[in-house]
Amino acid sequence: MLNLADRRLAVVAAAVLLLALVASTLVTASSTRRADAACSGSGNPVVLSTYDANGTLVAQEAATYPGTTCNNDRQYSGALLDPVTDGSCAYAYYLEPLAYLAQQGIACTTGSWSFYSYSDTIGTNSVFVSVRPSYLSDTWRTSSGY
Repeated sequence: MLNLADRRLAVVAAAVLLLALVASTLVTASSTRRADAACSGSGNPVVLSTYDANGTLVAQEAATYPGTTCNNDRQYSGALLDPVTDGSCAYAYYLEPLAYLAQQGIACTTGSWSFYSYSDTIGTNSVFVSVRPSYLSDTWRTSSGY
């Protein structure tokens, strides 16, 4: 049989657990949906497009070989486009939290696609991608199933 101190401890532990569950649910429900990504799951390539404040397309990224890129083999082949002549380049940055952050692709010739590849050596088969010119801040999108 539980004594008074044990019962109080059990009630406090249950309250903390319930509070954590409610907070997690509220954060998840209030979070905005992430933008589409280079691979939105296996077999689902999606074009990433970034626009400036005026609505002008300033960077675009797509899977180079849609049939063989988003196939869960941890190898991604992408193409990056700098669609405007504004003196900047378009960049593709990849982030795996606490493990990896690097520029993977760059396109500086207006209207020409620049090709790059990414190998997931960490094994998560999921990465955050930011496609943008240098004068815009990062907008991270999830890519998975590549």
